[in-house]
Amino acid sequence: MPRLLFPISAFTTMTDESLARERAIELQNEALDAYIKGLLNKAIALWEASLAADPSYEEPRIRLEYAFEERASILSEIEELQDGAAQNDVRATYYLAANKRTLGEHDAAIVAWQQVTRIDNTSWAKSARKMLRKHYGLSTEE
Repeated sequence: MPRLLFPISAFTTMTDESLARERAIELQNEALDAYIKGLLNKAIALWEASLAADPSYEEPRIRLEYAFEERASILSEIEELQDGAAQNDVRATYYLAANKRTLGEHDAAIVAWQQVTRIDNTSWAKSARKMLRKHYGLSTEE
């Protein structure tokens, strides 16, 4: 009978714990990708899923703490910008759009950036058109 060069344990399937950690790491990587793309709420949802997949995995817990603080800051900034945007302040409207996009409120971001292109003809409008093309594939007349 031939002798085994590897222990039988080398051929067994992964444990539930290692599968959970592997899934948590995948979700963590997806969350980082979303965060890098400026999609904070999507990143938060993925970090929460990562933590649910493996509650002993500390990385998403650390990232979530920071992300919740960042989201609170953005919500506060949105509150401040809304008055200016309501008065057609170009700068406020532009940054309102950017913050809405970060929170995944895409329709609101599109509306705000389109508003910038209607009320301005300087670099703010040019940048708003660029954001509409880059993130949503939309074009507006210059």
